[in-house]
Amino acid sequence: AAAAAAARTNAVSQLVHARQVLSQIVTTERWSSIQRVATSRVKGIACVVEGLHDTGNVSAVQRSCEAFGVWSVHTVKRFALDEHKQHRNISKGAHNWLAAEQWDTPTQCYDALRKDGFRIVVAGCAPNDQPLDQFDFAQQPTAIVLGNEHSGVASETLEAADAVVTIPTFGFTQSLNVSVAAAIMLQRATEQLRRAKNSLTDLDQNEILALEVELLCRSYFKGRKGAPEEKLQTLSSLLHP
Repeated sequence: AAAAAAARTNAVSQLVHARQVLSQIVTTERWSSIQRVATSRVKGIACVVEGLHDTGNVSAVQRSCEAFGVWSVHTVKRFALDEHKQHRNISKGAHNWLAAEQWDTPTQCYDALRKDGFRIVVAGCAPNDQPLDQFDFAQQPTAIVLGNEHSGVASETLEAADAVVTIPTFGFTQSLNVSVAAAIMLQRATEQLRRAKNSLTDLDQNEILALEVELLCRSYFKGRKGAPEEKLQTLSSLLHP
């Protein structure tokens, strides 16, 4: 126990050192933005895009995740992405500031999320699905799953889901574009979580510290030219002179 505590203390000290060094090599504005973002990220809401065909939709969902402070984003590839529909400006660079993971099958993704304590909530559009405004996202960590533009989620995903939640509509159109649905659900979910926590974030101080260092490193790599190996070597020399 003593050894584990000492290791944790050492790890925190290293992160503090890294933050001190890296915060000096980014602009004041960037460092302020990183601090603001890190203290507003949430870990209790994750987003999964399953089997999307249009990469523009994937980018739009990522942009909403970043905007609402969702850190963890998962992509399950069931079909070939239509590269002709890729819109590079849609994400506005949001993918640079997310923890993104890709999976080959739905089962792999949801097994990993359940292992981390998440329940699986699918976005649906059937009349008997639970209305969005009646669902409690703050009860436990929740992964919101959005399916393919035409066929929805895989049958095994529906069978494994803990809940299917729908956004009520009142017009002739009975469904929403997947990226629009994602934005509405993510806003609702993160707002509920923040109200329940009475805080902009559900991260503890050490998690915020680690995230600040992560974002500083990403900012460093993003803002400099050169091969990744060269940038990594330069970064290592800065942190360990």
